[in-house]
Amino acid sequence: MIYQIALNDLESLVQDHLEISGNKDVILNGIASLELAKKGDLSFVQSKKYVMKAKQCEASALIVPDHLDAEFPSTELIIRAENPTRVMSQICSGLENRLFSRPVGDISPHAVIADSAELAETVSVGHFTTVSEGAVISEGSCLSNNVSVGKESQIGKHVFIGDNVTLAPYTIVGDYSRIYSGAVIGGPGFGYEFDPQTGAHEPVPQIGRVRIGTYVDIGANTAIDRARFGETVIGDGTKIDNLVQIAHNVRIGKHCILCGQVGISGSVKVGDYVVFGGRAGVSDHVEIASKTQFGGGTAVGTSITEEGKKFWGVPAMDYGLAMKIAVLQRKLPELFKRMKDLENTLENQT
Repeated sequence: MIYQIALNDLESLVQDHLEISGNKDVILNGIASLELAKKGDLSFVQSKKYVMKAKQCEASALIVPDHLDAEFPSTELIIRAENPTRVMSQICSGLENRLFSRPVGDISPHAVIADSAELAETVSVGHFTTVSEGAVISEGSCLSNNVSVGKESQIGKHVFIGDNVTLAPYTIVGDYSRIYSGAVIGGPGFGYEFDPQTGAHEPVPQIGRVRIGTYVDIGANTAIDRARFGETVIGDGTKIDNLVQIAHNVRIGKHCILCGQVGISGSVKVGDYVVFGGRAGVSDHVEIASKTQFGGGTAVGTSITEEGKKFWGVPAMDYGLAMKIAVLQRKLPELFKRMKDLENTLENQT
């Protein structure tokens, strides 16, 4: 049991209006889905679609839609809200801050901080973290263990940097962004020129940097390469999953979503509110209009100029067309058999 929460404590975590009935003295010690909830757990009902599961679950407390006309006689505490999903998110956010609290102004004696680095008083630095010369780290930011901050880097306010993250020199990270374990920000881009005189692929110098906006999340083991010259840019509010590769000189817009194993090639320009499903890939120098959506595994080889379109497939094609082709592909064995039968019939008639 890692926490206990009473009703008044739970209410303090929620900004939405709640209507509460039942046993208000119940003590909760866990949060679980309807399928897995046990006595002492809190769960939630997103819509009437899940009412039967809710009636069968053993949760001590349920958050349900305020318009839902249903009874849950085996549940001790009923919490009605306009949007149960949002309320549950508010509760989990508050608990996350408690369970995974970050130190404030705590500098490990094992950290190595250059004399010319500037750290606000409320910055915390973990064990074996290195902050290089000229780096600036603003108030409320937290560097976990074994982080490497390159020279002249700038880290904004209330930024979280997880264990084993590398920020190359001159990297800029905006306020309230979060970079999780193992990410490498600002490594050299993958650029080579074949030299016929030496018969070798010679590296092209990469002398730019990475600029990350505000409220950006970057998942574990993601790599964002610095620009050949200029900047690789991640726009405000963009969320990047684990194991994503973003190449040099890419410019990602605001509030985009990049799911796991997405690969963006060099010099791609992405608009705002673009969504990439897992393992989608984009060829170099492509431009993608805002509000475009790509299904998982899509291979994008040409620019998308019209906003709000959905694509899927290899190569990328209109989502509706791709779905029709997928349905027809499953029918190919039957169609080939019918064709063979027709051929045999025609041969027998002649």
